[in-house]
Amino acid sequence: FFWKEDRKTPLIKRVENLKNIVFLEKLGNYYDRTNRIIKLSTYISTQLMLPREEIERVKRTAELCKADLLTQMVGEFPSLQGIMGREYAEWDGEEKPVAIAIAEHYMPRYAADNIPTSRIGAIVGLADKFDTISSCFALDLIPTGSQDPYSLRRHTYGIIRIIEEHGFALDIKETLYTSLDLLPMFPQKEYHYYPEIDNKLIPAIKDFFRDRLFQVNIEKGYRYDLVNAVLNAGVGFDNIHDFSQRLKIISNVSGEKWWPDLVTVVERTFNIGKKANSSGSVNEGIFTEPEERELWKIYKDNEANINNMMDKKRYEEASEKYCNVFARPVHAFFDRVFVNVEDENVRNNRLSLMKKINELYSQKIADLSEIVMPNDKSPGSSVP
Repeated sequence: FFWKEDRKTPLIKRVENLKNIVFLEKLGNYYDRTNRIIKLSTYISTQLMLPREEIERVKRTAELCKADLLTQMVGEFPSLQGIMGREYAEWDGEEKPVAIAIAEHYMPRYAADNIPTSRIGAIVGLADKFDTISSCFALDLIPTGSQDPYSLRRHTYGIIRIIEEHGFALDIKETLYTSLDLLPMFPQKEYHYYPEIDNKLIPAIKDFFRDRLFQVNIEKGYRYDLVNAVLNAGVGFDNIHDFSQRLKIISNVSGEKWWPDLVTVVERTFNIGKKANSSGSVNEGIFTEPEERELWKIYKDNEANINNMMDKKRYEEASEKYCNVFARPVHAFFDRVFVNVEDENVRNNRLSLMKKINELYSQKIADLSEIVMPNDKSPGSSVP
């Protein structure tokens, strides 16, 4: 009976009536939410440089993705949302990729569920999940303890899995900003600057993502110190796909015989370089020791090559190159050069040199001062 009755009204004609279903207080109805999902899906599609015809399918999927909430079948059996949307869309003559994506955008529905197989379903699913997370954080409906009534942990886990498994090069911070900017409590401004978004909501949601990323990768079997090292890299984890690539490489590299040397170089330069003025530059004119001159020359000779490897995601090659280039001269520097001399200019110059060498690696791959080596008491515990 439901099947026969529901088919009398095409999904596209139900969209307007989504105005009658409330989403969350202060955030309007499901018609408003649908429009946000359309805009956010389009933004994500554009960022991922999808072809125009696929972007149009993404928009159509986003427009129809919640329409089956108004059908009698889903009203009686809520667990069929999306699934009935696919069936009714096919009946209405919608393109098959659109119909499939309507069902897929809810995936994963639970921890062990599959993610969307189609790119269209994945993108609309991301938009749907980002909108839910942004909406709840904007209303301060944040999970506490084991309480998570809006399934924000599951949605975040779904976003992480979709991005990783589809290999989407998507900037999380920019996507969150776009999502939050679409909410009705942030009316459109010419310059789109809201202190609450920049100073409160984005940092809070990113911390939430950070916790999920940590837990997800611990459950995968990665060492906690390796996960922290990659999370704390200068580039952070805004690009989740890149984060996953770096973590995989660092985990592989940690089994190499040159790994302890790499950790030592990054850790020792971090421990002393953190005292440097953040804007300090290196002045080779005040070098007094051959070891610092040699180290600076090595840095200048290799910086561009190592950065180029990192930019091309050749992280393992860059790690080995960095270790081979700096392990010996950094050891010689610490052996023969006293950094904390009384002359402030000389001291700051040496600290800046250490910081430059450290950041060449820790900014783009991992902060290895987080690594716990055998006999270490805690991350970054060794003293140069």
